[in-house]
Amino acid sequence: MSGGQFLLYNAETSKGRDVEREFLADLPDEAFLLTLAVFYLSAWKLPFARQLSVRMSPAQQIPAVALQDGSGHTKMFHVKHSTAYPSMTGRGILSILTGDMGHVIAFANQKGGVGKTTTASNLGAYLADAGRRVLLVDFDPQGNLSSSVGVPTDGTGIYEVINEEAPAGQAIHGTKVTNLSIIPSSINLTGSNIELVQEAEREYFLQRALDPIREKFDYIFIDSPPSLGILTLNGLVAANQVIIPLQCEYFALEGLTQLLQSIKRVQSSYNARLDILGILFTMYDSRTRIAQDVVQEVVGYFGKRVFRTIIPRNVRLSEAPSHGVPINHYDPECAGARSYEKLAHEVLQRG
Repeated sequence: MSGGQFLLYNAETSKGRDVEREFLADLPDEAFLLTLAVFYLSAWKLPFARQLSVRMSPAQQIPAVALQDGSGHTKMFHVKHSTAYPSMTGRGILSILTGDMGHVIAFANQKGGVGKTTTASNLGAYLADAGRRVLLVDFDPQGNLSSSVGVPTDGTGIYEVINEEAPAGQAIHGTKVTNLSIIPSSINLTGSNIELVQEAEREYFLQRALDPIREKFDYIFIDSPPSLGILTLNGLVAANQVIIPLQCEYFALEGLTQLLQSIKRVQSSYNARLDILGILFTMYDSRTRIAQDVVQEVVGYFGKRVFRTIIPRNVRLSEAPSHGVPINHYDPECAGARSYEKLAHEVLQRG
């Protein structure tokens, strides 16, 4: 995406100004310049997303950008038009202001054993086979995503990156799959649950760590731990989309309600651009009545937000990680492999 020309109106003065890519640096208020100094202006990166929101102006019914300084004071700037994008929606403006970050997708569910890691590795592998540049980020101290693609957990990884001991670029490891890379995890990441709590802006550590490498990949997958703690929160703040793997059993429905509430809080307080890419049924066993009932209930409530593809319970999917390769390099003809291949096509269709 090339830099468009925008005409912004200060809601307080109604004074317009034409600006180029670095329009944020031309705002008139000194206090706001201090706040906006954290933005990567030339690369359209926004490490502190909570300082920007998009809303409709009640009076003029045109999209507006609200910027908030550290003291909580807000100023509104209306976007009159864009020569590059003449027809705008609030979400579209936010996308332009924050830049085209590609697809940064968090895999989240506070319940363990629902297929987050399996989905991240196998979906990533099929997208890589389709020619997309994919980066896996193992953000779970257990390190299962790392081992599932044959990468050791004792080298430089995501713990060192978020602690600023190494840049993200130095922590990227290749895998046996072309176009598929990973930033591995280690047990050291467990300490971040305590260390980050003491830090200011603790929700944005992962986002800031990934900012310098976003443009190098078409997809960045963040494998979150089975909890709703600070690590999962960092993953949701860093992402612009979330995939929710859902095991086809009764208790999964209760966990889904809690997770959706957490996602809403993240959207309202930290990351307005976060969207649910889809809910994915995993470990489906068509022989059981409960699995059928769960699918029917979730589809009935969430409709198109549910992926059409359903991942079956499949022993080959469980075996592949022990060989350090995704399923398409272990048994591409099994039912689990065919399902993840279909899911990859569906993800590409959803954009």
